[in-house]
Amino acid sequence: MPVDLNAVSFRFLSAGGADTYIIQVSDQPNFPAGRTLTINLPLLANPQQDAQVVTTPPQNLLPFAQSIGNTTGPFYWRVGYRNSQDAQPPVGGFVFSEVQTFTAVTTPPSPPS
Repeated sequence: MPVDLNAVSFRFLSAGGADTYIIQVSDQPNFPAGRTLTINLPLLANPQQDAQVVTTPPQNLLPFAQSIGNTTGPFYWRVGYRNSQDAQPPVGGFVFSEVQTFTAVTTPPSPPS
């Protein structure tokens, strides 16, 4: 479903024991450096509760999309999670969810004059 890049909200289920989350967005499914935006999310109030529905406030992704030269997509996103108190963080710092995808709403051309 196409989304407005000026106001993208992400919705996912929390992972039990995780209190630190990030969202990564890219136009490449392997999330390479330089083409990936990382959004840090606030700590969850009750990290022990599994499967809380988390919805982010709307994010303006248009400047990121313009900076990588892709304003239509497809775009890929994933959630990274971990517990900030872990003595040994996961390899790479986060455990990641399955990758999801979306495209941007395209503005129709102006009507002919």
